[in-house]
Amino acid sequence: MQKRAVALMQRTSQTEPPAQPTPAPLPEAPASVNVRVLIGGREVQWTLRDTDEARLAERLTALLARYPVTEAPPTSPALAPAAQPTPEGWCVRHAVQMKLNHGKDSRTWYSHKTAEGWCKGR
Repeated sequence: MQKRAVALMQRTSQTEPPAQPTPAPLPEAPASVNVRVLIGGREVQWTLRDTDEARLAERLTALLARYPVTEAPPTSPALAPAAQPTPEGWCVRHAVQMKLNHGKDSRTWYSHKTAEGWCKGR
């Protein structure tokens, strides 16, 4: 039985590739910045990392100088200027005008019908 186990172990070690050592994880950079630039009409995200913030700022300035802004960058909703107020009775979720409804107790509300049921624009 021992001879068979040794032969099996030798066969297995010959067919399996040697195990690769696991690389050590990279340490987190003390300073990092992400920036999106247009290169050849494509938006590309660059990540710069450094151990010194001042040196990182210099590298970022040099990178941005290589890709000057030719048109206004798109703004995110959080940074966009205040939007026009929504017209009364307009459903923002479905982009439709809702119907004004009157209840028995002089109550009024806007709503419209969808495939899922009635929507009050919320």
